[in-house]
Amino acid sequence: MRVRFLSKYAVVELGRLKFRSGVKLGEFPPLFRLFIAFDEGVDWRVEGNVLEVKHPNLSERALLYIALRRAGLRSEEARRIVNMMRAFEASALASVLEYRLLQWGIDFLRDFGAAIASLYRRFL
Repeated sequence: MRVRFLSKYAVVELGRLKFRSGVKLGEFPPLFRLFIAFDEGVDWRVEGNVLEVKHPNLSERALLYIALRRAGLRSEEARRIVNMMRAFEASALASVLEYRLLQWGIDFLRDFGAAIASLYRRFL
């Protein structure tokens, strides 16, 4: 997964999928630092205006974070929800999200993020 900062917001490249995230590039490093198992410079790194995520689990977390932010959640809320998810939950949700994005396009991202937020908001 590559995230490039092109104008005001980042552009995400995930395989064949490319879209504007609606999330600023600087929001990802604090999210990734929550997970102590992943090392900056090895599993993910920022070089200039490009964020490169090498570990698939972090790519899944980043994709879910983008969906939550597109649904209108504040960065702190989205970060807490992503941090709260177990690995298999995040992996399953990200797989569904990626599959549907390829079929239905970027409009699905906001709706999916809202559905995830409604599931996890009661735990915040």
